[in-house]
Amino acid sequence: MWILIDYQIDYIDSGCDVQDHEMFQVQNKKDGSTKWIDQYAYNKMLNLGLIASQ
Repeated sequence: MWILIDYQIDYIDSGCDVQDHEMFQVQNKKDGSTKWIDQYAYNKMLNLGLIASQ
């Protein structure tokens, strides 16, 4: 099980426009490890029940 511990928006300049890129930092409740994932991965993990809702 993972819990959301941080959130940020990175702004990525692709040359012609700037895209905002949402990043979520999640922490593994079992071993305390953390990782940054993008919104697609976050939503997928949420749908699979891998992330505890706050």
